[in-house]
Amino acid sequence: MGRPDRASNIIFDLDGTLADSIPVLLELVNELKIVDRPLTRDDYDRAKNLSIQAILKELGIPFWRAPGLLIKGRAALTQRINEVPFFAGMDKVVRQLSKDHQLFVMSSNSLANVEKFLELHAMREPFKAVYGGVGIFGKAKVLRQIAKEHSLDKATTYYVGDEIRDVEAAKKAGLKSIAVTWGFNGDEILKAHQPDYLVYSPAELQQIFRED
Repeated sequence: MGRPDRASNIIFDLDGTLADSIPVLLELVNELKIVDRPLTRDDYDRAKNLSIQAILKELGIPFWRAPGLLIKGRAALTQRINEVPFFAGMDKVVRQLSKDHQLFVMSSNSLANVEKFLELHAMREPFKAVYGGVGIFGKAKVLRQIAKEHSLDKATTYYVGDEIRDVEAAKKAGLKSIAVTWGFNGDEILKAHQPDYLVYSPAELQQIFRED
């Protein structure tokens, strides 16, 4: 696929893309006793190439409980957001990209958590606007909303995320998709959903937008 031009707009997911929140989220799942046994990093690694539906089934969690658990998790994460770091190298990539592109954040996490996370890391300034509290399967609608509110050309607007639902949302909204492999889903399942780009490091992400 051809290289994006200097007029490109880039919308970032937060958790698993900019924020390395998975270790804290695993601790919260255990503290809140969401499942009937303690979850480990090995459990997470085994689930990386499964869909949300498959993960919930494996954990014995009814699908209808997912929205409520998301709300509960957001509230708990608010108390520990200061423990969540930026993925190594992503802060530098964001600052560099902001020089030539309009940047946004859109997340299922609460708007308060998103804003606080960015402010804690002195990273609010590179983003033109921030959107939070998006429903688990409501990302396509909000992506279309962002494009409309900011008069973005969908042909040159990219959504960067770490889950298959991010790839699917970008496609439904008519945007380009960039899937990163350091977050929630693994490269195998991401590749199967055919994002426009699949990247394995922040440097590789920046390279997509590099000027020739």
